[in-house]
Amino acid sequence: MSHAHPDHIGGVPFLLRAFGVGAVWEGPAPRQDGAYGSLDETLSRSHLERRTVARGVREDWDGVDLAVLGPHPVRAPWRVRNADSVVLALRLGEVGFLLTGDVDASAENELVRSAGEGLAVAVVKVPHHGSGGSSSAAFVQATRPRIAVVSVGGHNSFGHPTRTSSSATGRRERSCTGPTGTGP
Repeated sequence: MSHAHPDHIGGVPFLLRAFGVGAVWEGPAPRQDGAYGSLDETLSRSHLERRTVARGVREDWDGVDLAVLGPHPVRAPWRVRNADSVVLALRLGEVGFLLTGDVDASAENELVRSAGEGLAVAVVKVPHHGSGGSSSAAFVQATRPRIAVVSVGGHNSFGHPTRTSSSATGRRERSCTGPTGTGP
């Protein structure tokens, strides 16, 4: 799970019922957050292995190199924040994927600063549903994806993906999970 906002965890009970989930990776648990409290109860009842991850965690899953690039290991926040999204870099041979959760421009800048050239991937999940506060020029230049995937709810009230984000990723092949937004 990238972070405990409702649009990122609402499907967790279904996933736990429908698939043979063996473990859950999650970012730092917020100290006081109602949505997280409900998720915490659901996961506790499931008796799954739970692992809190932060930058620096690496695993090999049957030949897929998985690296956690964010969040930065810090004290648990009071509430769930987009900037605390778990960011995963996956690589199978020469093909790389970057799963960004809802990181904003400040977290993108931190990723660029810490990973630099290591961010170049074939496929990027566009941060924060293609909001205007994500997909900075520096981030797009560092990732250099051939394919940009925008995860967005149909007819969302936020107008995601915005025209700004669409322009930033426009030279790449783009795929949206819902209709394109109206943008500002």
